[in-house]
Amino acid sequence: MPGSWKPLNNPPTFDVDSMLLLTDGSIMCHEYRTPNWHKLVPDAASDYANGTWHTLSAMPNNAPLAQNGPTNAPLYFASAVLRDGTVFCAGGEYNGASQPDMLAAELYDPVNDVWTPIATPVGWTNIGDASSCVFPDGRLLLGNANVNAFPNATAIWDPESGSWSAGGNSIDLNSEAGWTLLSDGTVLSVQCVNVPNAQKYVIATNQWVSAGNTGQVLPGRPVNVPPIIYEMGPQVLLPDGRVFAVGASGHTAFYTPPNTLPTDPGSWAAGPDIPVDSGGQLMAAVDAPACLLPNGNVLCVVGPVDGAGWSDPTQFFEFNPTTAVFIPVAAPAIAGITPTYNCRLLLLPTGQVLLSATSDGGTFDLQIYTPAGGPQPNWRPHITHVPRRLHRGRTYRLHGRQLNGLSQACVYGDDQQMATNYPLVRLWGEHGVGAVYCRTFDHSTMGVATGNVVHHTHFEVPGHLPHGEYHLVVIANGIESQRIEVHVERDGHHHRDYEERDHDDRITQLEDDHAKYKDKDAKEVKEKDFKDSKEKETKEFKDKEKDCKESEHKSCKEKEHKEFEQKGCKEKEHKEFEHKGCKEKEHKELDTKGCKDKEHKEHKEKDGPEHSYSPQHHQSRDHDELLSQIRRLGERIEHIGEEARRRAFIRDDERPHVGDHAMRTYADPRRHIVSGRELPPEEAVHRDDDEHQSHGPNESSEEEHRGKREERARPEARTPPPGPVAPKRESRSGPVSRKKR
Repeated sequence: MPGSWKPLNNPPTFDVDSMLLLTDGSIMCHEYRTPNWHKLVPDAASDYANGTWHTLSAMPNNAPLAQNGPTNAPLYFASAVLRDGTVFCAGGEYNGASQPDMLAAELYDPVNDVWTPIATPVGWTNIGDASSCVFPDGRLLLGNANVNAFPNATAIWDPESGSWSAGGNSIDLNSEAGWTLLSDGTVLSVQCVNVPNAQKYVIATNQWVSAGNTGQVLPGRPVNVPPIIYEMGPQVLLPDGRVFAVGASGHTAFYTPPNTLPTDPGSWAAGPDIPVDSGGQLMAAVDAPACLLPNGNVLCVVGPVDGAGWSDPTQFFEFNPTTAVFIPVAAPAIAGITPTYNCRLLLLPTGQVLLSATSDGGTFDLQIYTPAGGPQPNWRPHITHVPRRLHRGRTYRLHGRQLNGLSQACVYGDDQQMATNYPLVRLWGEHGVGAVYCRTFDHSTMGVATGNVVHHTHFEVPGHLPHGEYHLVVIANGIESQRIEVHVERDGHHHRDYEERDHDDRITQLEDDHAKYKDKDAKEVKEKDFKDSKEKETKEFKDKEKDCKESEHKSCKEKEHKEFEQKGCKEKEHKEFEHKGCKEKEHKELDTKGCKDKEHKEHKEKDGPEHSYSPQHHQSRDHDELLSQIRRLGERIEHIGEEARRRAFIRDDERPHVGDHAMRTYADPRRHIVSGRELPPEEAVHRDDDEHQSHGPNESSEEEHRGKREERARPEARTPPPGPVAPKRESRSGPVSRKKR
């Protein structure tokens, strides 16, 4: 179902030629064949039909005197909005009433309303009605008219350095040819001399290569022009990645980019012919505009071919790429007296299309077309990060996917370029505030159909904005994202704790014009992300991180120290060791006469530094300590034997068996050796029970004394053993574990 037209409620009093969408949401309009420019600003409802007009500064007097200068009043010239929001203009087939193919170039600053002349490409004598295209990295490719001294030459303007460089020689003349930016980093052009062929410029290699044969003959020739250069219609990049080329011959074609290398030619397929008019006459797009609508259709401007070879008067169709059908659209009255080459189409942030039309007799009009239907959900820009608390007059960065849209959207050919593949930011406030556009600039890319890659732009909150709640959206190609709730703070309500509580609410203020962000070949390079405004917070974060690392290191050291103490026979390890079976008195003796004996003290005092923990000698130290421990145990046995000799209730001939009794804790729990013999398991169990009930050698119970008297009565007890019983290695179940359990 087609859309509808409506006129402006406040129409201009001047004839509008070229139109450009500025990044603050206003429309910059050039006055036909003059140096004058004007600006249309929408109302609070974002309605351009009720917008207001403002006069801008006139173009500088920088045209050559030999080309009707110094006044610069171009008609059919190259134009573009650059990544920093400034406007580029160059050339002009006409300068006022004359046709000199003018050599001139200039930049316009919308913030300060100032024009600045810039140099032209070295060696060029003309620019004329040139083609132009902004690269994803922000540079601009410029063609020239065939009357130039270098007819196949192209040049590249770098806004960052403010200089020109060679762009490589094209395969064909660039006059009358349109350039279409593709997502694979190439620029497509249907050749208007060497028909039916096409060429494309590969940005990465700075060269022109073949784009194959178009099949259908797309250019057309007016009968009163020598058969040297043909006219051509528009080429529109579609959401599905194909290019729809509308011919000046009445034919159309689809171009599919290669899925291999960008330097490969790609392929062409025939499209449907443009419908004939009511009288059965062929219609074509001879120097005509087209516009990709948010619903995916293409608004086409065509007309029946007259006796001079031009398409006149104008008719409108919506072309559906899915069904390959031209849908007729009712045209406004001005279309009946206007040729296609005097029409301009500009896609508005609202998804509507602004039409400028002028008759050969001087009648002009502006109309707004509202298409039916909306975009598919996956065509919308998607915001991934934006500050939620904003302040008037400050600049912020917005991150998201598909911020530049799926296409340049607005195309004409070599006579006009009005691409809209850059993001706009709009706030919508309550209580009568309505729509407010924030100026955007320094986009991370000027590419198209960037897919899932996250890019960014910067936006400035207007200084006159009332505080309160707002809905924020980002817009590309007339398609807006989902709304984000933001709050514009009162002056003086920017608190430090806001930034510390929530990263998403952090506010980034750029340092005037010194913050520059570049994106070469649609890839973000190293940036100073929040560096200036967040320097203090970053330092605090690093300090905290350092403290955490030191704390963790200290914890590791403490752990190692504890392990070292466990390896060094410290108090806690002695208790663990004693807990495994020694009686209370024997534990005390082990503690006081074992770890604190003279040898242990000397070892700690003299060789203490060697006992520091060393992972390289960990295993050897365990072995040495085990041998040392066995030696100390033998010495302790002797000490216990001497102590036993002084006890009145133990006979001298029983002394050797006291060592057996002291070693019982470290013996195999299944073996109990008493007086040189091994007890049966049943008797050993009862004996263990008796021993666990005693309180020490000096506090033996009556049952223990009675057991000892019975043992002395046995015959084998009266036979003294041959000597002290040494501890047997095989009687132990294994090395004593000194790790904490």
